[in-house]
Amino acid sequence: MNKIRCSAIAVAVSEFHYPEVTEMQARAIFEAAAEVQRSGTKVHPEVMIPLVGFKRELELQVEIVRRVAQDVQAAKKVKFSYLVGTMIEVPRGALTADEIAETAEFFSFGTNDLTQTALGMSRDDSGSFLPHYAELEIVKRNPFATIDQNGVGQLMQIAIEKGRKTRPKIKLGICGEHGGDPDSVKFCHRLGLDYVSCSPFRVPIARLAAARGRASKVNRVRSRRPLAGMALRGVPNKNQVWDASEMRPYHFEARCFLKYDAAIFQATRSELSCRRWNGRKRQ
Repeated sequence: MNKIRCSAIAVAVSEFHYPEVTEMQARAIFEAAAEVQRSGTKVHPEVMIPLVGFKRELELQVEIVRRVAQDVQAAKKVKFSYLVGTMIEVPRGALTADEIAETAEFFSFGTNDLTQTALGMSRDDSGSFLPHYAELEIVKRNPFATIDQNGVGQLMQIAIEKGRKTRPKIKLGICGEHGGDPDSVKFCHRLGLDYVSCSPFRVPIARLAAARGRASKVNRVRSRRPLAGMALRGVPNKNQVWDASEMRPYHFEARCFLKYDAAIFQATRSELSCRRWNGRKRQ
């Protein structure tokens, strides 16, 4: 756990030694966006700065990102809209979300790292002591599989309230393995998040969990055009479930490129179908 946070490294590297590192990454995103935009497809890239704990950390990185975006649009003679936000992964980021929201246009709760930093536990080492914790009834469930609602969940709630106070229409979601856990998805539903992100093969489970959370309050599904740039990287209609409270759509994202997402998702579905078929055949 004794390591420098990503944003701290980025600031140190960008501001004092190699500013081209952040510039290179931002340029790659925006040049790709410009090429796709010129081909006739509208794109809305979202650049996420990870592990931010101080408002100024984010400001320094956003300055670089916006400058590169302006340069690329001028060079390519293409205009595109984009968002710059942050991952809420450390407690200080959650507690000062009102300040961070002055710069961030969206929050994505990195629940894997937020759980580690909030509990002071390493997920990689948790297998050596969490079973014993469970035996002693210290924890009822694995906090790295299901969101710790009383601890990590309160940090999320604080960040949501403070973030929306500063920026009422801020986009909010989570990314991490919790996004595919049914109980965690239901919890995010109650918090009023806009989306969850999970691995492609967990999308069906997450969709079902969101639908169950919604079914108790809403009897009729309305139709609305999904938010641009969301959903399973270009397959919005098949991965959209509605939120109960404000009829906002949940968009299930996969953390890969589109062609890999589709291939993995289809391969997983095929594999599961084969297993079920083989099981029936053996019987």
